[in-house]
Amino acid sequence: MITSTALDFRRNGKRVVLSKFHLDAVFRKLFMRTYTRYLCIAIAAVLFATSQAFSQTSTGRLEGRIRRAEATVTRIQRELQKVQDENARERSETEKRISLLEEALKASEGRTRQLETGLESRIDEAQTRTDTQFTTVDLSLARSNSFMALGGLALALLSGLLFFFISRRVGAHRHETEEKIRQTRQSLEEENVKLDGKLIAIFERKLASGSEAHGSAATKGEPDHSLALKVADEIVRIEKNLAVMDPEIRGRKQLAASVERIRDNFAAKGYEIVAMLNKPYDDGIRADVNFLPVEKLKKGEQMITKVFKPQVNFQGVMIQTAQVEVSHG
Repeated sequence: MITSTALDFRRNGKRVVLSKFHLDAVFRKLFMRTYTRYLCIAIAAVLFATSQAFSQTSTGRLEGRIRRAEATVTRIQRELQKVQDENARERSETEKRISLLEEALKASEGRTRQLETGLESRIDEAQTRTDTQFTTVDLSLARSNSFMALGGLALALLSGLLFFFISRRVGAHRHETEEKIRQTRQSLEEENVKLDGKLIAIFERKLASGSEAHGSAATKGEPDHSLALKVADEIVRIEKNLAVMDPEIRGRKQLAASVERIRDNFAAKGYEIVAMLNKPYDDGIRADVNFLPVEKLKKGEQMITKVFKPQVNFQGVMIQTAQVEVSHG
């Protein structure tokens, strides 16, 4: 039922009463909504018509831009897809590597734990064995202290007897060895004496047989001194051996007499072997010299201690220069 001042109706079984003021407000809202709707429709129609007109004039340019935009979008999509694929592949490889590293780390941790367990058990066993050994050693020392004095005395006595026995054996063996060395040296020296005696006999025969040839060569020109120089070198060598040889060596006196005899024969033929061994040296001596410093000599003192080749003169003229070693302080 509707009156001039109010509206009365039922809604969902309930009575609703609207006053005139409320009805006016409702009608105004409905009018504004309807007006706004139609206004929007009109504006949309105008915009549509305008866009149609504008689109007809620039359709060609828009289509070109759209195609270029679509090509750009397609290229960007392809590149994006490539990047996504690469990222997915790298992510997969990285995950695999991480998985392998995690497995290796777990295995290493397991081995480390096993080693730690094994080392701890070994350390405990070693400690136990060490304690047991120390205990055993302490007990052994405690039992052996009473025998140490007797053992030391017995060891000292045994060492003295052993030293005495070894000393006697070493002394006897050394005496035997020295005797064998002396005998061997004596036999070698005797053999050298025999060889040197035979050599001197050969030189004497050569000098005797070469005297006539020497005289005939002298009449023809310069004589040949090669044999005489060789004989002189051998005489000096034999004299050095005689100087250090034991006087009791068999045949030594005969060899010394043979050297004196060949020296006389040498001098008779006009040759002279200049004695230089153990003589003082001065700068006026003509010789090839090798100097050797020696602490036993005084400062500035010089002595000829070795003669490698003697100085040989023939009729007062030097035909061979000496080679000597000079020791100096």
